[in-house]
Amino acid sequence: TGMNEAVRCGVCCEVYCEGTREPRMLPCGHTFCRSCLDVNQSKCGGGHLTCLTCPTKHQVSLQHLPISFALLDLATNYNDSQPEWCSVHGDGLNYWCRECKRLLCGLCLYTGHPLGHQVTPARALLHKKRAITSQLANINCIVEKVKQHTVAIFHDTVSQILSLSRWTGRITEVEAKVAALTAQQDDITGVEAVEDYEHKLSRMELKILCDRPEVFLELGVEGRCLGRVYIQLWWHLRRAHHFLALCLGTLGPSYVGSNFKNVVNKGEGKEHVQAGDYITPDGSKSGQGLMDNLEWGGEHRGKAREGVVAGASCGSQNLDACFLICTIAHPDRHFKCPFGQVVSGLRLVRQVVNIDPISQVTITDCGFVTL
Repeated sequence: TGMNEAVRCGVCCEVYCEGTREPRMLPCGHTFCRSCLDVNQSKCGGGHLTCLTCPTKHQVSLQHLPISFALLDLATNYNDSQPEWCSVHGDGLNYWCRECKRLLCGLCLYTGHPLGHQVTPARALLHKKRAITSQLANINCIVEKVKQHTVAIFHDTVSQILSLSRWTGRITEVEAKVAALTAQQDDITGVEAVEDYEHKLSRMELKILCDRPEVFLELGVEGRCLGRVYIQLWWHLRRAHHFLALCLGTLGPSYVGSNFKNVVNKGEGKEHVQAGDYITPDGSKSGQGLMDNLEWGGEHRGKAREGVVAGASCGSQNLDACFLICTIAHPDRHFKCPFGQVVSGLRLVRQVVNIDPISQVTITDCGFVTL
């Protein structure tokens, strides 16, 4: 990736770090590690350096070249963000099993892992742990300041005992918050630094999991859980990959918090419900697709059968996240791109059709189902 190349020396391909691999910037603007520039200067001689990219000759000694601290910080953060790897399969530990309370790689899911467990991306739990760690750091700082101030008051005069008592009360309150946050942190023990990636999961990695993966959508109304809809995806279609990414949140957004939009052809053939606008980081809703070149129309058309799941984008990338679920079949009508089939929970979808307004129905959870 671009980040991987940016934090490495263009000669030795090592990641920049303090010491012999610190990045030094030439007058032409190109940067190399100190070790490679030292070799370069030895070859050129006479206090000269030749840029290995331009190449431009510079009459300057190595010790007078500035260190690129911005690039050094970037390389340090890059090293810190690298994922932990599975000791058995060698893949990244990108999944978290809620029941087992441990990290898994893609192959771990199908090698001795109990069936039916709920598996979610580890990145979401990592974000939660980082937030808790940040809160703990702030509270520990407050505790330290409070304790120091309390000791100073204690050694001052007896007349300040009342003030000391007030600070002691604050210590008790803060330490209670620390204990509560520590308990939350214990719930996610074992979740270490996982790379904050935004790249798409490759077709080959998910092909290992299964030819027709199954996902679930949990539906609710005003805080009340209605049940789950289980959908089997047709894995030869990119639109199925796109739907799975939105169920897992691997490309950033997910369907969690998304509302159903409307009912089309209610009570008639080809009746279907539409949904799919996800919540963006700024709190707004969007149906923008997260992958390019999703199938639409032509050879990808399919009959309007009960339980079929299809795209509802009208061929626009701005609506590629939108989908529909057919509740009443029609023998002579079609959808532009079916990509999955409801295997359980179609009765729940039919109940949702009669909720008015249907926008009350929310996707409260979604994810991948291990077989």
